[in-house]
Amino acid sequence: MAESNPNPVADLVHALQRSLNHAAETAAAKATEGVRAEVGELRGEMRSMREAMNARLDRQDDALRLMWRQMKGNGRFPLDD
Repeated sequence: MAESNPNPVADLVHALQRSLNHAAETAAAKATEGVRAEVGELRGEMRSMREAMNARLDRQDDALRLMWRQMKGNGRFPLDD
């Protein structure tokens, strides 16, 4: 004869806990992947913004240098200090 389990409620509790643990791990993994994807997108956007800002600052610097040369000739440019 097959032995009957002395505590079926405990078995059910353990099975439910394993199921809950698996669901939590799966949800955490999906959330982690989602956050990684968003961070990657934000890094790309920040890189583009930084490159655009650097290009703009370079143009402004060139404009200031041109004005300085027009007013001072070949004098020392204060931003180079």
